[in-house]
Amino acid sequence: MTKEVYWSDDSKKDFNEIIEFIQYQWNQQIVSDFLDKIDHLIFQISKNPKTFPLINREFGIRKCVISKHNSIFYTEEDKKVFILRVFANRKDPDKIKF
Repeated sequence: MTKEVYWSDDSKKDFNEIIEFIQYQWNQQIVSDFLDKIDHLIFQISKNPKTFPLINREFGIRKCVISKHNSIFYTEEDKKVFILRVFANRKDPDKIKF
């Protein structure tokens, strides 16, 4: 059963910043490849949210590594998945807020 996916405002902002960075540093083909990979991973998460490791048991936060540069943090609840952050791994992980 596929769960509905909801993006937080922070995750939308993170995602847009990453896309802008990739566009600035690389080219449209790299952006397109990144978007395809994100789509595939979000689909995987929606089909089976427990696929990726639990990094915070208290809050049920899981981490999906997109690439060595980026990760998705999310939680699940009943028939929903909540994308909390799309994190650029080059940033300080201690500063990430959910």
